[in-house]
Parts: sequence; structure tokens; C-alpha cells
Amino acid sequence: MNWVSIDIGATKSGVAYWDGERLMGSLVIKPCGNKGAYWHGNHKAPSKYTAWMQALNKQEAVVVERGGGNRPNVINGQAKLRGYIEAMCDGMFDLTDFAHDRVPYHEVIATEWKRVIKEDQDISWPRDSARQKALAINLVRGLYGLEVTEDEADAILLGRAAMRMGIIEL
Repeated sequence: MNWVSIDIGATKSGVAYWDGERLMGSLVIKPCGNKGAYWHGNHKAPSKYTAWMQALNKQEAVVVERGGGNRPNVINGQAKLRGYIEAMCDGMFDLTDFAHDRVPYHEVIATEWKRVIKEDQDISWPRDSARQKALAINLVRGLYGLEVTEDEADAILLGRAAMRMGIIEL
């Protein structure tokens, strides 16, 4: 089963691609300039919609981090993007075969997936956000042998936790 885990940020999002339990790769989606273009990894997409369609194309499930924070503008931006992605999942089905429902969409609270990773890896998450990001990068390096950005690291660990929580049934 092909599926994605997504770490939603205020301006950029990490996306991890999975084939069952196997991590296939990761990338970052973020705005590119002020004319509506977006980066989808190293590829420039003409719009936000196109970038996210490329990210979600042919995926059988989507897991998204439901973040928190104390800044209303960040919370609002994340909520809008979660709704945008969920709506795209609702629209991604074969119009010739109405027996199939939309792409399953799941949200996981950040503290919950971090608790699962804490238990899985026998670590303690630091309180400081910058140190949490550094720890996530180091965990991904140790687990998968990859050098990734902080957003990609969170997306990868979210996916790992989603499997352990039984959200993604393989």
C-alpha cells in the first residue's frame, strides 16, 4: 500500500512516502516566490493545488500531523492546510468506479506521535523546539540512514508512529 505522512507547517510541509512499512523517500512542499508557484521537492509546480496533487497522487492513505502552538496565525494556517488536504482526499477517487470511497485521511496529534516514538526509541523529547527538531533529524539518520530537513524528519517519524499506532494497517 502506498501512503504518505505529512508534517504540516505554517509555510512549508514535510512529506514522507511509504510503500507499506518501507520508507520510499521524502520532500518538502513550500511556496516559491510571490506568483503562486510551489516547490514540490526540487520541482517547481505552478500552483499550490498542483504541488499537493503531485504529493497525493496514487496514494492509498494520508496521515497528517495535527499540530498545536500558541500563535493563532500558525494554528489557523495549519488548520486551513489540513482542510485543503482532506478535501483533496475526498475528491481523489475513480469517477468510473463509484464503489470506492475517498482516500482515507487521518490526523494524529503531535504529542501523541511523539509519545509513540519516545517509547519506540527509548528517548526523551527535549522541551525546546529547536532541540526537538535536531533529535528528530538524528533519529531519522539512525533509523533510515538519511540526511533530511527537520520537516521531512517529523513527517518520517509521524509515519513510523502511525504504523505502530495501527492507524495504517499493513
